[in-house]
Parts: sequence; C-alpha cells; structure tokens
Amino acid sequence: MYNLPSDADDAFLYKIFSRYGAIQSVKVVKDPQTGTCKGFGFVRYGQFSDALHAIQATNGMSVGQKQLSVSFKSASRGPRTAPHIAQ
Repeated sequence: MYNLPSDADDAFLYKIFSRYGAIQSVKVVKDPQTGTCKGFGFVRYGQFSDALHAIQATNGMSVGQKQLSVSFKSASRGPRTAPHIAQ
C-alpha cells in the first residue's frame, strides 16, 4: 500500500488490517537514516479471500491527510506462498 503517514509503524498497519482476517506479517518500509516511514508497506494474509476483502475495504480510506492506495503486490520474484497486500 502507498500513502502511509510518516509516523506509521507495523502496529499501525496491524491495527487497520487485522479486522479483515488472520495476518501472517506486516512491514512498514522505513528510511534507515531517519527511521520514518517511506510511505509504503506490506501486509501478508494467509487466505486470499481475507486479502481481497481488506483491499476492497481499505483502498481509498482516509488516514490523516492522505488516502491509502491498496492493491495486491505486483511483479513478484518467484512463487508466493500466501497472498499479499502491497504497494
């Protein structure tokens, strides 16, 4: 997903997305020098249907002054073992 606020962390993503199904992992991408969110992150669900429901429910959601852009991860390198919500 894109357009995360600069203060977003893994707990922030978990709080938003856990209501849509069992999460296997969450990851906010941070700037290594400042520690602030770079504006995007990833959520991995165990079930495709949970990921689809989360995308439908959160894409366009307002978070602070920003609107989330949520979709399936694209351009995967190799086989995936579980669906992702990503960039």
